Amino acid sequence: MKRYKWKRKGGAKYLSLLLSIILLLFFLSLLPSGKGKPKEIEIKQGTSLLEIAEKLKSEGIIRSRSSFLLLALITGNGKKLKAGWYELSPNLPSWRILNILAEGKGMRIKVTIPEGFTIRQIGERLEQAGIISAKELVSLATDAPLTLRIIVGSPSGNLEGFLFPDTYIFPKGISAEEIVK
Repeated sequence: MKRYKWKRKGGAKYLSLLLSIILLLFFLSLLPSGKGKPKEIEIKQGTSLLEIAEKLKSEGIIRSRSSFLLLALITGNGKKLKAGWYELSPNLPSWRILNILAEGKGMRIKVTIPEGFTIRQIGERLEQAGIISAKELVSLATDAPLTLRIIVGSPSGNLEGFLFPDTYIFPKGISAEEIVK
């Protein structure tokens, strides 16, 4: 009987040691993947958690795809990941990268449209900022579809004078129609 208790205690020690090693390896795999420059990563609408983890691993942003997936499932952030453009660094730990994706803190571009700018000048300013092409904005704003005219409040197809001067912060990848709205 004593012998059975001794084996039972010894087995618990080994199991405890094994679990400690597994937890240590898990947490080590969540550390930053290394040094390097930040990379622009696009997460498209409808991309699965598995595809996101694979992309981050292949780009060298995270150390372990499996650990990232497990962390996402444990924290519940796996269902909260948002589409968009992100600038992610391999210097960040996996938990921070997961939080950035869940909060939707993607790349933002700040643009100031001065008072008196024409549609063409606004388009050029947006093109210089790398948001959309000037031609795309001018085409949309000079021959706007009915739905867009109703939203903006323009009786004609030309939105000249309806695009207001201000400082805007646009997410990278935004469409011309979303900008006009």
